Amino acid sequence: MRTTLILSGILHLALIILALIGLPHLIKKREVIQLQEVPVEVVEVGPMTIAKLAEPNPKPLPPPPKPTPPKPEPPPPPQQAKETPPPPPEVKVPEPPKQVAEKPPEPEPKPEPKPEPKPEPPKKEEPKPEPPKKEEPKPKKEEPKPKPPEKTLDSVLKNVAKLKTDSPPSKEPPKETSSEPPQPLAAKTGERLSISEEDALRRQIRNCWNVPVGAKGVENMQAEIRVLFDSNLRVTNVQYVSGTGNPNTDPHFRAFVESALRAPLLPGCNTLNIPRDKYGDKGSILMKFSPKDMF
Repeated sequence: MRTTLILSGILHLALIILALIGLPHLIKKREVIQLQEVPVEVVEVGPMTIAKLAEPNPKPLPPPPKPTPPKPEPPPPPQQAKETPPPPPEVKVPEPPKQVAEKPPEPEPKPEPKPEPKPEPPKKEEPKPEPPKKEEPKPKKEEPKPKPPEKTLDSVLKNVAKLKTDSPPSKEPPKETSSEPPQPLAAKTGERLSISEEDALRRQIRNCWNVPVGAKGVENMQAEIRVLFDSNLRVTNVQYVSGTGNPNTDPHFRAFVESALRAPLLPGCNTLNIPRDKYGDKGSILMKFSPKDMF
């Protein structure tokens, strides 16, 4: 119902508008347009027409003469440049004086602190007096030296004799060797070293023995050396006893003997690694140097 009412209202408005606007145009009479007659003359055209043919290439007209350029007027004489007045001198503005920062007053040196008195070390307890022992001068330690060139047996024996004179004389002379083969290790008291003690001493001397490898037949050589030592088991002297060759005639065997004499005197071997209880004072040991037994 509502839509029908709206449609009917719109139609009525349209009819009213047409009645007011469109109806007067329909009522107006149409004006009749009258045409005027114009007379026209008919001209007969001939079969051929005569007309001027256009020239194919018209000759260009000569260009107009160029106008002569006017003569340049002489330049006017240069006017004397007016003297420019000198620029006014720059007025320098004086810089304000730099303010120098006042140095702070140096602090007064602090009084050095008085050193505190060191506490006295505690008094060591006096050791109990030991029974006096016989003082024996210890031989000086020999510094290791580079291996010297091969020396003669006489020079080595002289050095050994010098060590003997520096050391105090032993109470008992060295035992004389008998014709029987000497024991490899013999103690002063006549006791033999045990197998473990012999092995320990052999290992010690082996580290200091430089075997002349280049000597001919060195693997079959043997030399017996008597090593003398003091109560501190420090070596004081060495002596050549016997061997498988003659050091005075065989240079290879002489080098072998010299290397055996040097071994107990080198640092690390000049204090023997043997039990002290078997040697009350001084003593000597007969050692056999043999590459087969030592290594």
